[in-house]
Order: sequence, then structure tokens, then C-alpha cells
Amino acid sequence: MTSGKLALLLVACGACGRWGFETRDDDVDARVIDSSGPPDSLPVDGVSFDASIDGTPSDGPPIDSAPDSPAASCLANPLYVSIGAFPSRYRSMSSPRSWPEATTECANDGAHLAVPDSLAEATAIGSLGDWVGITDAATEGVWLTIFGTVPVYLQFEVGQPDGGNTEDCLRIGGSGDLEDRECADTRDFVCECPETGPD
Repeated sequence: MTSGKLALLLVACGACGRWGFETRDDDVDARVIDSSGPPDSLPVDGVSFDASIDGTPSDGPPIDSAPDSPAASCLANPLYVSIGAFPSRYRSMSSPRSWPEATTECANDGAHLAVPDSLAEATAIGSLGDWVGITDAATEGVWLTIFGTVPVYLQFEVGQPDGGNTEDCLRIGGSGDLEDRECADTRDFVCECPETGPD
């Protein structure tokens, strides 16, 4: 480090909602400025999803595809299988869960709730389970993926979405069309493990 210059180190703790900055100089002791509190987030039935960073549950493990991360564990898990030419592996989860529980369960596995990018992928996912990683919980009618991005694929069934403020989470049918449902509903779901990192 050059004399007179300060190095800035950002320390982030997504699971605890705390962040801080540490400054260091060769002749000055380190000091930490700490701030607590949740970032802007997408609350869904008691679980908060930070749309401004990466959309992972703020009270669960981060989704990361680095070699030493949990995502590497889903790639090594034989229950995740390739389907067609899609750049991910998928795991059908037949134990019904609410949307927030399904999202957390996928994250605990080093994966994420499946997010289809095309009709073909949506049809494949729909044949395996219901819940997908898309919600309008933050703003009614503004559908975002669990990563806080606008979905590439968003084809609804005829007459959908129809739930207004009460149905904020999406399920997918075998035809690949989407339907809004209450996030507290319990349904089977599909976890997606990208081979190249999160969608």
C-alpha cells in the first residue's frame, strides 16, 4: 500500500443483514464503521429476498457458483439431472412446501428455485414441479425473479394473473404456462443448479 493512501475493505454479511467498512493505513489503527438493518428487499410471507444484490433469502445461505460455494455441491449431487440442452441441472422436489420454504430449501442445497428462460425450459420444469422463482411481492403486477431481475420468460395461462395482492408467487403447469398463487400454498417444486452460475 502506498503511503498516504487508505485501503477500503467492504465487509458484507448477507445472512445477518450487517455491513461495514474498514480503513487501514500503515501508521493508523483500523476502525470499523458498522451499520445494521435490512436492505431494500422483497418480503414474501416472512422471508425477505434482497432484490438489490442477488435475490437470495436474507436469512439463508447465499447463492453462489464459485468452486468452493454451495452451488458446487448441487453440481456434485446425483439427484440433479440434465434435461435436454439447458445449461442447468434440475431436481424435482415432491415434498410440498410454501414458496418461501421451497426457495430456502433450494438455497440450502446450493441451488435456486427454477427460473425458466424459454417455453421449452418452462415445459420441462412444469413436468417436474410447480413453484418457480418469480414473484410480484414487492410491487403488485411487477414480476421479478428471485434474483431481482425481470424474467426472460413470462407466459401466463389464459385469465392469469388473477390473484391481485393475495397471489404473489408463480407456479408452472405442464404446458409451461404460469399461474399466480398464494405464496403460503404448499406445492411441489423444482430446484435449478446452473452449471455456469445463477441465471
